[in-house]
Amino acid sequence: METERGARVPDVIAKNIARLRKLRGLTVRQLSERLTELGSPMVPSGITKVEKGTRQVSAEELLLFAAALNASPADFVDGADPDTAEPIIVAPNLPPEKPFVVRAWFAGEWPIPVSADMQEFRQAAPSWFRDKEEQQERTFRHPAMMSLSSLKSFLHTAVLGEDAGDPQALAKAIRQESDRLAAYASLLADETEQKATNGR
Repeated sequence: METERGARVPDVIAKNIARLRKLRGLTVRQLSERLTELGSPMVPSGITKVEKGTRQVSAEELLLFAAALNASPADFVDGADPDTAEPIIVAPNLPPEKPFVVRAWFAGEWPIPVSADMQEFRQAAPSWFRDKEEQQERTFRHPAMMSLSSLKSFLHTAVLGEDAGDPQALAKAIRQESDRLAAYASLLADETEQKATNGR
């Protein structure tokens, strides 16, 4: 049920179960069979009640639906169309959040509310995940990766033919960034070879 404030989480999940089932081309009976194969039977009428919002799913059942529909649990709290999707009410005393924000929260990318302590939020993740995030951040801060990101942006504009102002300036920027990236790549290749030599 949608309110003036936004949509309730159970209703969003119900809509997305129906959306993903139809996207996979499955009937309610076929989805029931998939759930049975996973070891957690649910009769077709039960699935219909879930999709209509008259029966809520537990956290365990949400994961089972995700497995049966070959989807991420985050797909069940997102909107099919980000431009028209209703904000989602996560808690009565929190302001409604846009679906993509709730999805990012489920994926461990951002806290809710977004003003929450980011460091504390990340500490909740297991150590292996935090180590992976730290490695990614260190990688993205490397000049070669920053140059690659800039070049991808310029190429994206050129390939799609987007209006970027002066075409000559865009062409010049692509060439300059290509040269810069090539220089960084050459340095990294030299460093890699040096490490291999020193390791012998």
